[in-house]
Amino acid sequence: MRLIAKITTTILAASIAGAGVTAVTAPANAATGSCGAGYRYLKGKNHFPIKHGKKVGGYADLYYNAGNGQNCAIVRANGSGTSHITVLLSRYDKKNYAPEKTVTEGWGKKQNFKYYAGPVKIWAKGRCITVVGSLKKGSVYYQGGATKVHCG
Repeated sequence: MRLIAKITTTILAASIAGAGVTAVTAPANAATGSCGAGYRYLKGKNHFPIKHGKKVGGYADLYYNAGNGQNCAIVRANGSGTSHITVLLSRYDKKNYAPEKTVTEGWGKKQNFKYYAGPVKIWAKGRCITVVGSLKKGSVYYQGGATKVHCG
């Protein structure tokens, strides 16, 4: 009976994963690294290097869902040996163009991500956003992103 239960659980988990369902409580390193259905990635316009000097340690990627006005950000590392990956996504107000709301992931003792941080999502239809990412390789910190992008 135990073997049947394990096989059933494995098949169910594979079916859920195949359907694009992601557990909400899963940490970023356990997630698939995707914003989900309806999000469009605009490589080139929304692909920002996370750098230390001229060395690129990873990228912050932006996605947008026109159906719900949500922006989504994920910071991914290049290669291995990375730790402390973080992502920050801010929405600007229409009047003063000042940050109005911010969502983050990767800060805190239990969030030492090694492959990517995110996805983090924020509603920003008709607004500008800022995305910032950081990571650590060895003893060197890398940071990058873009300010007041994807406006409209």
